[in-house]
Parts: sequence; structure tokens; C-alpha cells
Amino acid sequence: TRPARSVTPPASPEAQAAAKADAYTEAQNHLVRSHPIERQLADYRRDNERVLKPKFKPGADAWYHFGIVDFDGVIGELEKAIALPGVVPEVDTSAASLLASLRTLNPTLKALTRYQTTREFKEDGFRLAREQHPILVPQVEAAAKAMDAYGTALFDREMARDQRRAAALPEDAPARRLLDTSLALKRAVKRFEALGPKSDVAPFLAALGEVSTANRQLGTTFDALAPKAESACTGYADTVASVIGHGRDVARDIKAKGDPSQPAQLFNDTYNRSVRDIETCIRNEMRARPG
Repeated sequence: TRPARSVTPPASPEAQAAAKADAYTEAQNHLVRSHPIERQLADYRRDNERVLKPKFKPGADAWYHFGIVDFDGVIGELEKAIALPGVVPEVDTSAASLLASLRTLNPTLKALTRYQTTREFKEDGFRLAREQHPILVPQVEAAAKAMDAYGTALFDREMARDQRRAAALPEDAPARRLLDTSLALKRAVKRFEALGPKSDVAPFLAALGEVSTANRQLGTTFDALAPKAESACTGYADTVASVIGHGRDVARDIKAKGDPSQPAQLFNDTYNRSVRDIETCIRNEMRARPG
């Protein structure tokens, strides 16, 4: 008689939800890394201002620039994530909405990329570029709005998860210090996203102060570890310190009625780097030394 084959038990609903959330996060990381769509739209408008004017007359020196990248990769990742078993109620609806908006936008992006690459605009006198402009812009704006909603849903879910994790750990545990710093930083990001040209920056600066306190305590905890903390973890603390500095520069420029766009971009980029750093830290260090 043949031995009975072992049957792998189905994953629990919790494990399915965690795997699906991880897949959603991968798609979000891809979006953040490769698709600064609002910046690309601003570049497109600036680069083609002359061509898109109502009374534009084609000339030998006129040109069409198009650099909004298609979403083939993200669409594939979202399709796979949505198809996974399990339910992530905080994110599922916004993921489906984002996928729908990207599927609507993608053919327009591909057509205009091909139009620029083949220089068809020289043959049709920029006709297609001008016809597609009023179609392109609302599609891009709708996709950007869906991207924001999706990112916010994931962000809020991660905050709630980390709050639960932190509450279950001893206050002086390295993992608790790491989560406390991450949560303080996420609260500061929320304040950052609420800023406008005339905002009171005091709540944002107070949130940055809380991040600084948490990060200092994290550094002290890392310094006391034997063996020493993994380099990604100490690197995370350094990256958080850079985020704080860029955030204070944003507040300074808003108070001075200046243009905070450059430090704001640095704040965003460095925060995104901190997310990658903490993921590496948790993977390499905290699993080997839990709590």
C-alpha cells in the first residue's frame, strides 16, 4: 500500500489577509518608487505649454514631450493581489478602484508614449496631442486620487497593526522602540499631508518633536544591544533623523511664506527610504532577536 500523502492545511483567514496585505504593500512600493504621477503631469504641462495653447501654430522648432510612464507592472501586481484568497476590508475597495482607474488611463499613456517615440506629432501637426489632452488630464487626476486613497488605506491599516503590536511588547524591548519610532513618524506624516501654504505648522513641529524623542530612545536601545544591532536598524535611525530635518525645513519655508516644494520632496523621498530601511531591519534583526 502507498503511504498517505500529507495534505497541507488551508491557511487561516488571518494568514490569508496578511499575505494579501503584503501583496498590496508591494504594489504600493512600486507606485511610490516608479510613478510620481503628479510630478510627471506637472512636467508634461510645462514641457508642452506651447503646443497645447488654443492658438498654437506648428513650427519647425515645436516639439512634443511625454514622460508619464505606463502602469503595466503595477496593474499586474494589483490583479494578482486582488485575486489572492482572503479579505483585507480596510484596503480591498480602494485597491479595486485604483485598478479600475489605472486600466482606464493606461491605454492613453501608451498611445501618447508611442506618438512621441515615433514623432508622429511632426506628421499630424500635433493633432493627436491636442485631442488627447482633455482626455488625459482628468484620467491622470482620477488615477492620482485613487493612488492617494489606496496609499492612505494601507497606511492607516499599518498604523493600527503596529499599535497593537507595540502594546503587546515590553516598553524597553528593541522591537517596541522600533515600532514606537515608526508610529511617531507615521503621525508626523499625517500632519505633513494636512499642511497647506497658510497652515499653522506648530502641530507638525510638535509631531516631529515626538519622532525625535522616540528616535533618540531607539538609538539608546540599539547602543546597549550585544551583539550590536544590524546595520539596517542603525541606518533606519539615521534616516529618521534626516526625515525630521527635512520636515523642519518644510515648516521653516511655510512660516517664511516661501516655496516648501524642495524640502517637501526630500521629506517624502526620505520617509519612503525609512519604510524600506525598517522592513530590512525587521527582516534581518528582529526575527533573530524578537522582543
